[in-house]
Amino acid sequence: MMLEERWWEITNSEDIALFTPDTGGGAPCRGHVLIVDDEVNMQLVLAEAFEDEGHRVTTASNGAEAVRAIGACDFDLLILDLRLPDMTGIELFRMAREMRPGIVAIMITAYSSIDTAIEAMKMGAYDYITKPFNVEKLLMVAGNAIEGRILSGSGLSHFAELTVEDEEFGGVVGSSLKMRQLLDICRSIAPTNATVLIYGESGTGKELVASYIHKKSLRSSKPFVKVNCAAIPETLLESELFGHEKGAFTHAIARRLGRFELAHTGTVFLDEVGEMSPAMQAKLLRVLQEKEFERVGGVETIKVDARVVAATNQNIKQAVTQGAFREDLYYRLSVVPLFVPPLRERKQDIPALASRFIHKYNMEFDRNVSGITHEAMEHLVSYDWPGNIRELENALERAVLLARGDGLTADDFHFGADPVQIISFGLGSHRAADSVVREQGEPGYAGDVGNGGDSSDIDVSGDAYEFEGDDQDSAIDIPGDVWAPEDGVMSLEELERRYIAQVLEQCGDNRTHAARILRITRRTLLNKIKKYGL
Repeated sequence: MMLEERWWEITNSEDIALFTPDTGGGAPCRGHVLIVDDEVNMQLVLAEAFEDEGHRVTTASNGAEAVRAIGACDFDLLILDLRLPDMTGIELFRMAREMRPGIVAIMITAYSSIDTAIEAMKMGAYDYITKPFNVEKLLMVAGNAIEGRILSGSGLSHFAELTVEDEEFGGVVGSSLKMRQLLDICRSIAPTNATVLIYGESGTGKELVASYIHKKSLRSSKPFVKVNCAAIPETLLESELFGHEKGAFTHAIARRLGRFELAHTGTVFLDEVGEMSPAMQAKLLRVLQEKEFERVGGVETIKVDARVVAATNQNIKQAVTQGAFREDLYYRLSVVPLFVPPLRERKQDIPALASRFIHKYNMEFDRNVSGITHEAMEHLVSYDWPGNIRELENALERAVLLARGDGLTADDFHFGADPVQIISFGLGSHRAADSVVREQGEPGYAGDVGNGGDSSDIDVSGDAYEFEGDDQDSAIDIPGDVWAPEDGVMSLEELERRYIAQVLEQCGDNRTHAARILRITRRTLLNKIKKYGL
């Protein structure tokens, strides 16, 4: 029987009974959830749990009931058991997607049917939960699924009520299957003293994972000391790690405690441990084996109790094969190896990460970006993010900084654009916004000129900034090297500084007018002038 025929047969049956518990009309409903399970006790347990979280709940005991309910109501989330009396969860989900293309589902399965659950994931299911499962975990995943559906809805999606950071995860944001599996392992090993080696590409959040392990450990109240082995010159790394005595070398005017001593009873995080020289590798091996060391220039043996969590973006095992990394140190470090997946393999986490970064930079830049369009979110999800979370954060920071409205649109993101293009895009959106205002006959920034306002406005035409006002024929070409980074890389702060400096220059240092052009308050502009020394 075709799905369409089966759907018609089910939806036109009168022998359907649905149960929708009364939510009491108290707190606002967080989402409408349909729970489909043939076990009544499971229905009741899950219904109560979701109601306690503020959700409206409908239950169904078989596929027919579920299809009838889906036909009558646009649910925010489906909780589907893969084994139902009259059809499989896969069949039900396929029918649900035909009826409601944007519907979101979480599959519940036994261990024996994980392959089937994965099949459902390929069809578009949000996630799957294996039996027996933790109800709190299900609620967390369900909440993220509903948030994701909100973000993917049409129009502007607001962030006001979204949780931007779960304290339980210590700043780690991720509801995807891979991240949840990673965090499960972290929670298991955190109470132990086992050494951990975290693998992952640059920008994936290895430091956050290390911090999470520390926060969940028995050492959580003790120091968490971070060392970037790649950022410290080889000649200074030993002193940084183990400290030095007075007079050990030039400028050693006093005894200095090293990072291991400072981390006593706590955790040392060694980032980019693969960058250590063979000599430093030998010294680190001794600390791991003997729990002792000597300060540079000292003879006293220092005993230390510090857990080591290391991280690398290199293939350490390959480095061992090539003789670039000690094999014995490798095995000491990788008692528990962890892999942080790149963002392109967990795009499900992008909406929550975007929410977090928008909130962060709203606070930092005194902005009020309240949402993001469906098109823009699709833009973020479709990009592969070679720079991982760090690149995503930079993109959101730039978008919030240069946003011209209450919500972010696809035009606010310019992946791979050079600084000149980004500046042009930003100023171009100024003109577009002003044009709309003028077409509507409302006062605009250029319109203020004719009404006794400031004498000029900044616009972009090609590669030149044009003044609109008393001297509309004049155009000032900005030298290309103004936006050219000295070392091939320009930070966002430097980009902002140069942008503000150029606008101030074009406005003759009229700060009120510059603030209008930049679409920020005068107070915010003054703060940035002070910050950048302009």
